[in-house]
Amino acid sequence: MSNINETHPFLVSIWLPGNDNPKSLFEKGHWMEQARCRTQSRAEEVVLCLSLRHSQGVQVAELVSDKNGARWQGYKYIPESARELGKESKEE
Repeated sequence: MSNINETHPFLVSIWLPGNDNPKSLFEKGHWMEQARCRTQSRAEEVVLCLSLRHSQGVQVAELVSDKNGARWQGYKYIPESARELGKESKEE
């Protein structure tokens, strides 16, 4: 049985905003996985559908490998401004 990352190299996620409560575990927003897809065209179809309900942000990421290992790299964002979501928490 093959690994799902090998057979479904595209990840579609929605942005869940935080609650602005510093005492909460869920203060900061984050990307939440919604679907893994076999093809780029299918992932982009799913992201368009999800963008109708999730106006804060939707992204498509592709699994990329390099000398440091494998990671999800976002390449399509709706709206385009969603590209900046989550970067603040990575920098801390």
